[in-house]
Formats: sequence, C-alpha cells, structure tokens
Amino acid sequence: MIKSLRLQNFKAFEDTGVLELKALNVLAGPNSGGKSSILQSLLLLKQTLEGPPEIDLNIDGRYLQFSRFNELTFGKPTLSRCCVGFSFDVKSSFPLDMFRFYFPEITVPEEAGVIPLNSKVDLTFRHKRRHDGGAVMLDTFQVSSQLTGTEEALLRGALRKNNYHITSKGRDAGLPEGLENTRIKTVGGRHFMPHFLVLEGQEEPPHNMHLPLNPIFTRPFRELQGEIEDNLKYLGPLRERPQRAYLHSGNPMTEIGDSGEYAAQILWLEKDSKVKYLPRLGDESRNITLMQAVNDAFLNLGMLQPVDVKSEKSIMYQILFQLGASKQNEAVTIADVGFGVSQLLPILVLGLRSHESSLLLLEQPEIHLHPKLQANLADFLLTLAEQGRRLIVETHSDHFINRLRRRIAEDPTDELRDKVNILFVRPPIQGTGATIESLRVDPFGVIENWPPGFLPEAADEAEAILLAGLAKRTG
Repeated sequence: MIKSLRLQNFKAFEDTGVLELKALNVLAGPNSGGKSSILQSLLLLKQTLEGPPEIDLNIDGRYLQFSRFNELTFGKPTLSRCCVGFSFDVKSSFPLDMFRFYFPEITVPEEAGVIPLNSKVDLTFRHKRRHDGGAVMLDTFQVSSQLTGTEEALLRGALRKNNYHITSKGRDAGLPEGLENTRIKTVGGRHFMPHFLVLEGQEEPPHNMHLPLNPIFTRPFRELQGEIEDNLKYLGPLRERPQRAYLHSGNPMTEIGDSGEYAAQILWLEKDSKVKYLPRLGDESRNITLMQAVNDAFLNLGMLQPVDVKSEKSIMYQILFQLGASKQNEAVTIADVGFGVSQLLPILVLGLRSHESSLLLLEQPEIHLHPKLQANLADFLLTLAEQGRRLIVETHSDHFINRLRRRIAEDPTDELRDKVNILFVRPPIQGTGATIESLRVDPFGVIENWPPGFLPEAADEAEAILLAGLAKRTG
C-alpha cells in the first residue's frame, strides 16, 4: 500500500514535499495550479506498466501524451538537464515462511502470519542519448526496507556510462561483498521495477550472470507495481455524454473507461453481482446486488427515479429511469433525465464495484451537478473511504468540501478527520514551482490554517452584494 507520495521536477512542481495519502484526499485550488499534475504522475506510471516491458517510462500512452521529456519536466529545461523524481513510502508484508528462510536467527510467534515491511522507494528518470536517438531511462533507484526485528537494509543503483553502480548497506541486504567493484550491465525487471542484477562475467567471451535481489527489496517494488497497475482506477472529468442506446463493445470489459463509456455495459453484465454496500456513515455494511446498490445510492444522492438497464440481444444497452408520476410505469432513457445523471452513473458504478484496497482517482466528479448533489456526492465518497478504499479527488466545489467539514463536525468519535486530507495547491509564481499545503480541520469542522485564496468566491460575492445593496439604499 502506498502511504505517501513525493514528486520532484514533475510538471508544475519543483518539489511537492511528502504528501501523506489518507482514505479520502481532496485536491483544491485555482485552475492551472498543478492539481491535475498529482493525478497525472500516477497515471504516467500506470500507462508505463501497461505498455511494452522494455520501456522504462512511457511518456506517450493511454492517459498522457507527450512528444518530448522536457514537456513534463518542471521549467522545461533542455533534454540533457531533464530529471523527474518519484518517492513512495510503501507498506507491504513478508510471509512468515519466507521470513524464517532469510532470517532464521530471529524468532517470530507462529500466529504472526505475516511480518510488516516498511519501505521507502525513490526513482529518478533522465533522458539518455543512445544510438537510436535517446530515451527516458531509469537513472537512479533506491529502496530502503525494514522488517520488524531487523536492521534497515538499503540498496541504491545509479546509471553511469551505460553501467549501473550498486551500493548497499545493512546485513540484510543479501548481496555479495565487493559488488561495488563489479560491472552491473543492467538491472532486470519490468520497466522501472528492479528484480535482479545482470553482472558481466570476466571470462572470454563474457557470460552474463543473474543475481536475484533479496525479497526485502523486491517486495516493495512488487507492492508498488500491484498498487499502480491493479488497484489504481481513474475516471476523468469529461465523462461520456448520455446516449439513448449504447453499443456492445464486442469485448468483455473489466473497467468502465476513462470517461465512463462502458458503464452501461458493465452495469448490465454485473447487475446481479453482489457488492458490499454502506448506505450512510454509521450504518452497517450489507451485501446486495450492484443494481440495488446503484439505485439506493441514487436515492441517497437525491435522484428519486429508479434506474434499470435493458439489453437488446446483447447488441446494445439502454439505461432507463422510471417516471415516478406515470401510472403506466413508463420509463425514459438516461438521455431524457438531465445531463448530471449521466455524469453520476460512472462514479457510482466505479466506486461500488471496486474492491476495498482500490485507489480511485476522480477528476472534478461534481461537474454538471446541482450544489446539493455536489454535497451529497461527498457523503457517497466518504462511505467508500469508510470501507477501505482510498480516493484522490480533484475538485472546485466548495459545497463538496463544506460537506466534508460538516461530517467531521458531526462525528462524535473524531475519527473521521484523520481519514480526510484536504490539500490546497498554490500555482507557480515567478519561476518557483507550485506548492501544496495540507489544511488542518479541527473537531468542529473549522479549518485552522485557512490559506488566502482558498474558496473565496462565495464570501466575496456575498460581501459585494451587501456593499452594493447598502450603496443603493444610501445613494
């Protein structure tokens, strides 16, 4: 599990500092300030992992398309000076039998099951000149890991003149002595995930030797890979326009698509599948069908018309809403009930069918929604967070944020505020990078360090109306 993230020289940020990832993380701030850059950093790694394994960092893929590496580097320097860094705090675990194999001298209770492993992973990428013109390559990597009852072990690799120089420390590193003087031809694995070292032999002709890395190093890389490749789900701000009918894609779909384009097909295929559903904070979770959960979630959001999906010989699907005032039980398509409903449906389907370890990225989920629906959407996302999902939400909605503050104030346990992280992103100023400030919300829902420029519009407009009204009366 990713516990924190830090970006260096990525797009709007010279350095984000360490960003702790809680259950529900909210990015707020003005347009073009850098909020989307945080989401894009994770999507860049995801599209890399989904692409050809020989590419260290794929800058032109499914989610992001750049023609040159400096387009995503802070300040847009020349290619030779481009360097982008990622840092993660990763929590994983060591199986008990593996722990005993590598650390037989340490006694662990039989009931332990797994041993917690806390790691810090640092990755930097640079543009390297090659015979084919150049590519973005993994320049340095560093992983430090510590198991309960053992000392910290560290492994660091740096690419210099087409060979990696390896350093390590800690008796648990599991690397032979004198490795620093050995030529490391390359680092093996997938993309930016080192799993073994390829050593160039000394004999003639030289035969390469493979040296597997200790699992104390590979486990956090595998955890990071699974988190980004499998757990991370994304829904963009420009969601599919409502259609009177949706064509079958021809392929079995596992994701609703970046714009929710497969929500109708997935809702039809999985409408009878059981999901664990939490209606409201404080309620008990229950197992119901996906269709039942979608309908109940719509009801809690304030949409009173029941929804259903109709399939015509699996060629096309229709999303239908029951007309509450109709005595003939007539139904209309999603295209006839308002644009906002079509924007909500993919969010509900994505959230309700996601597993409890999911990391959901949502860009401006409140688009085209009435203010009351924006606030109620915050409640829905809180129920997802309460069940173990983690969310990173970019929003411009003060109604959304104020609902979170209200729920924190209403929480008698004061536990909810430890699960919500509101981050204010300030735009770059005069050559300095964007900055991020974590807002402290007290038990009464008050933001203690309210920054200048944070959601000022409503207050500014109210003040302007008051002053204009006074001027008109006295003029």
